Amino acid sequence: MSRFPLIALISVVFSNATCSFAETETEEAPEPANNLVYAVDWKQTAAEYRALYYVVESWLTVLRDTSNKQKLQDEKLKPSRSSFS
Repeated sequence: MSRFPLIALISVVFSNATCSFAETETEEAPEPANNLVYAVDWKQTAAEYRALYYVVESWLTVLRDTSNKQKLQDEKLKPSRSSFS
């Protein structure tokens, strides 16, 4: 009986075992289950967030001002009740 199949089988078994052992050592740390940590960190440090905040703030200011102007114009165009008496 030849020893080659036995040696080949042992080498395959141990090579798979060492490969899986090497993979477990180099695995990265698992991501946290809650991504809220990343969101809060991005919100506190990102320049994009600040830029987005300022853009939305200015847009809402313009929207509010145009809405107030429209309300004033509508009030001016409404006839007063005293004029019909």
